[in-house]
Amino acid sequence: MRRFIFLISAVFFFFILFILQTSFLIHFGYSNLFYYLILLLLFILILTEPSGKNDSIIVAAFVGLFWDFFSSGPLGKNLIIILSISLFLKLFLKIYVRIPEFK
Repeated sequence: MRRFIFLISAVFFFFILFILQTSFLIHFGYSNLFYYLILLLLFILILTEPSGKNDSIIVAAFVGLFWDFFSSGPLGKNLIIILSISLFLKLFLKIYVRIPEFK
């Protein structure tokens, strides 16, 4: 149940960020900067997640889907790019990096 609440809240958070970017912040000229902020927050989520969990991959899939919905490119392009980068980063962290987990 806790995992489900985390996934719903993370997906909702990124959805709100995309809505803000496409509806409100586009008038201020910070549209490209805000996309980088969304990617940075996603990669921070991937880096800080424990190595046994894969919830950030699900969130990355939704971020890629939202990116496709709110952009003018072909549907699925950003989903594949963000999901493959996230999977590669998660695999790299699992194989080569040992981050101490505090309990």
